[in-house]
Amino acid sequence: MSGYSLVRQVHDLEKQLHDMGMRWGFSMFGDRSQFGDRVAVYARDDELPIFSRDAELFTGTIDEVSSWLEGVQWAQNYDRMLGVSDTKRRHKREQDVRNDQLIAMLKTPESRPSTGKK
Repeated sequence: MSGYSLVRQVHDLEKQLHDMGMRWGFSMFGDRSQFGDRVAVYARDDELPIFSRDAELFTGTIDEVSSWLEGVQWAQNYDRMLGVSDTKRRHKREQDVRNDQLIAMLKTPESRPSTGKK
């Protein structure tokens, strides 16, 4: 693959990931012997708790990420075709999950922020 083709592929993948609410970065858990060859896909949403936001959704080479992303898009398009899901419903459900996580976190005393008062 020529240098320009690789740069173009990287740019296109970054745009696709961004449009789907994801980002990519260095794989923290990938095979260390292949340093630099593996990337990880993460959720881009800053509203997620750290343990969810920093979880790797997928790890692989650029070509593997491209194939995985095509599968995710195919599944979303298939759901949309069947009327099972659409973008608006998916965003609402994702927000519902974030709200549930926030409520659960606020219910546990050790996760509440300290006010400094006793």
